[in-house]
Amino acid sequence: MNRTIAPDGLVLSAGALRLRPTAADDRGGVIAAGQAPGIGGKMPWFPSPFPDHYADGWIERAASEWRAGRHFVLSVIEAESGAYVGSVVLSVVADDALELAYWILPAWEGKGAATAAAIAAVDWARTAIGPARIVAKTRPGAAASQRVLAKAGFTATGTEGQPTFELKLG
Repeated sequence: MNRTIAPDGLVLSAGALRLRPTAADDRGGVIAAGQAPGIGGKMPWFPSPFPDHYADGWIERAASEWRAGRHFVLSVIEAESGAYVGSVVLSVVADDALELAYWILPAWEGKGAATAAAIAAVDWARTAIGPARIVAKTRPGAAASQRVLAKAGFTATGTEGQPTFELKLG
């Protein structure tokens, strides 16, 4: 897998959305995500409570992890307004595999943003990084997230109590 991808100038199109490496401009959106009930305290890197100043370190960590080739953190942005919608993360979990994680701000849920962002990120990873497979997990009962993964081509591989999914690319 290619783990040395320069983030400079990278922009992915996903309908009315754009995905790009997370940057300081995303601070307000990262704060909103960290303080959202379904995201803060439930997603990696988001403790609860999530004080505003924590966003700065979060953004710095996202950039550092990208440079190290461990986590590729993409902000999901509405193309027209520039508003932060959420994030998609592709994390290296094995020599041949990535893990997909994502979150969408509550105002954007149910509008196809997560599906569009997940598909765009997977398509980019397939060519830019070249994993043999991408895996994902959801919380039990997270039917909407499970539908997103199905629409992105993932197959359920886990159990109801431990929902896991896999997309084989190789």
